[in-house]
Amino acid sequence: MDVTAEDFRRHYESLSDEALLEIDTSELVELAQTCHAEEVARRGLAEEAPVVTVDAPVEAAAEEELVCIVEYDYLDEADLARGLLEAAEIPASLESEPGVVRLMVPAKLAEQALQMLAAPLSDEELEAQAEAAGLGDNPDA
Repeated sequence: MDVTAEDFRRHYESLSDEALLEIDTSELVELAQTCHAEEVARRGLAEEAPVVTVDAPVEAAAEEELVCIVEYDYLDEADLARGLLEAAEIPASLESEPGVVRLMVPAKLAEQALQMLAAPLSDEELEAQAEAAGLGDNPDA
C-alpha cells in the first residue's frame, strides 16, 4: 500500500495539538516527518523549525554558539552521527525542518566533531552499534 503526503496530512490534521506534539518524529519516514513539521508550523505550535532535543550536554553548552557541521536527508542518519559524537563526549543536537536535518555542535568543537565523523569505524564498533540498535547477527532473533 502506498501512502501519500496527502494521507499523512489528513492524519495529522485530524489530531489534537497535544497528540500531534506527542509524536516521536524520529520514528517517522522522511515524508511523514515533513508533513508533521508542516502541520505543526501551520498550527503555530512551533515558532521555529522543530528541534529534536538531546541530553544535558547540549543544555550545559547552551551559552556557546552552536554551528551546523553536517546536513542529512534522513533523521536516522543524523541521529546515528549525534550518538557517535555524544559517545565521544562531544555535545550535539539535531535541528530539523522539512527536507533537512542539521547536526549542531558547539563552535569550538566543530573541527573535532568533523574529524570524529570522518574516522572509519572498526568492526567492533559497527557490531556494538548494530547490537545497540537490535540488529545483531543472530538470524533467530
